[in-house]
Amino acid sequence: MEPSNHDYAVRIAVLETLLKKADEARALQAREYERRLQDLNHAHQQAMERNATFVSRELYESGVRELRALAESVRTESRGDRETTAAQIGGLSAKIYTGIGIVLALNAMGFLILEFWRR
Repeated sequence: MEPSNHDYAVRIAVLETLLKKADEARALQAREYERRLQDLNHAHQQAMERNATFVSRELYESGVRELRALAESVRTESRGDRETTAAQIGGLSAKIYTGIGIVLALNAMGFLILEFWRR
């Protein structure tokens, strides 16, 4: 049996409804893609801003090398200063001991002179 005009009209109406629903679904999907794309673009921008605050490995390692070299030069200079200071302290202590020895010798001589003077 051949379909009637009414059957064709029903089929056409069903197909038109399906096409309309497919168009609506496609439009909804396009809006969802646009929303997700905006979110991704915003997340990408945030990641770029966050990454701009980080230091690259090369720059970090360069800074570490510079700091180590500076620390070593400070240690070397400090060691030299300590050795110089130790030598100066050694010289001063020798002079102090010599001065104390002279004062004690003069004191002993003064005491002996006074003892002999009284007699």
